[in-house]
Amino acid sequence: ESRKQWSTAKKFTQKALRLTELNSYPDGRYRWEWQLGRVLTQQGQKNEAIQVYQAAVKTLDSVRADLRFFNAEVQFSFRDNVEPVYRELVTLLVSIDEDMPEPRQENLAQAIEQIDKLQLSELENFLQCSLAQTTAINQFEADTNTAILYPMILDDRLIVILQLSDGQRKFSAVRIPHAEVETTLQQLRSDLSATNRTPKVIKTAKTVYQWLIEPFESELQAQSQIDTLVFVLDGALRNIPMAVLHDGEGYLIEKYAIAIAPELELFTPSPLPADLKVFTGGVGTPQEIEGLSFSEIKKLDEELQEVSKLVGSQPPVINQEFNRATLQEQLGMGSFSGIHIKTHGVFSSDPDATFIVAHGELLRGQQLGDLIQAASLQGDTPIELLVLSSCSTATGDDRAVLGLAGIAVQSGARSTLSTLWDAQDEPNTQLMIRFYQELKEEPGLTRAQALQRAQLALKNEIGYLAPHIWATYVLVGNWL
Repeated sequence: ESRKQWSTAKKFTQKALRLTELNSYPDGRYRWEWQLGRVLTQQGQKNEAIQVYQAAVKTLDSVRADLRFFNAEVQFSFRDNVEPVYRELVTLLVSIDEDMPEPRQENLAQAIEQIDKLQLSELENFLQCSLAQTTAINQFEADTNTAILYPMILDDRLIVILQLSDGQRKFSAVRIPHAEVETTLQQLRSDLSATNRTPKVIKTAKTVYQWLIEPFESELQAQSQIDTLVFVLDGALRNIPMAVLHDGEGYLIEKYAIAIAPELELFTPSPLPADLKVFTGGVGTPQEIEGLSFSEIKKLDEELQEVSKLVGSQPPVINQEFNRATLQEQLGMGSFSGIHIKTHGVFSSDPDATFIVAHGELLRGQQLGDLIQAASLQGDTPIELLVLSSCSTATGDDRAVLGLAGIAVQSGARSTLSTLWDAQDEPNTQLMIRFYQELKEEPGLTRAQALQRAQLALKNEIGYLAPHIWATYVLVGNWL
């Protein structure tokens, strides 16, 4: 193959595939199916290549559980040995030529299926566990007010598939090298997380808007009932709050409520219960733990007391009381449908580097997930809403949002609200209080709409105009 001897490569690879059948070697089989797919692609046999790539993905589905538990010396590299199979298959499914200037609807449906599987594989790789009992978002009866966008960064282009509630799928592709997409997104993220860079943010946010939204403006405008956009994000796009995309006149958040979904849910998305009961707690005192310094959070009491008044069922657990033993006791005894935690924390694609700060200790992802799950098991309903106030994602980690998604999946929480970079204490407290006020004052309002209203209030009413302040918030998971 490396010598471009395609016919001989095809013959040898087919022979290798026969040997995997004889010797029952599935964790090698996907590699030869993948290789045969590459060879067939080079020979211009697109349909045959798609079939072989699909076989490789099917084999991967069957062996992923075994591959996950290999020791470090033999465990496969996820990015090198799994991701490309899905990405190359998607590339084939959406490729166009003179005979087919637009991808077929069935090909777009298959491409979405492969994006689903890649998202699932990434989360399984992050959590080191099987998520076989999940429900894909596009398998439930979609809210007619919601459109779902699937962007994917391929080697030589950025593709976007728009799925409307009536089943229509629209496709767009921008010819642009992968490296240029990454550089643009890194620059936008850098400008967003720094103060006094609003003009630079708007300039770059226009570019990303042109990639993701502009090709579908007419379709979205034609369906005027659509008020929510759900993004199934890929790669470095996860580090960008979609709310900040700019059409030259205004931000996307001014048109739509917005949510992020790894293309799966442990539970079919459903509306919040009318009587939302939220556990509140956190740490505001400065601490040094495991060589890391955490500054004071001055607005801790103000935020937690007000949230507790609005939707709480007991006084907040704060500072010295906010430790693992107390949390285990309180969450295990209560019947909560929401958890609101205000403390420092970091979310990373490395599970060991994902944590929140308790009093005198760090609660890592699995520990936090277990605590939240205990609360869910004790109550009549699962945890509908997990809010992690004053946390942020790891700098420079283009998969840090996996940490947020991972916490939700580990704990069984239907949705998680947090921030991509450090939020300023005063506006953060105002936004959080406004978020719960919106939910309480208008029964039936979705989580995404409540966050949209809170962000717009922070920007337009309170006067925090810089996207650095209002755009950091992301809702991951169930948006209803």
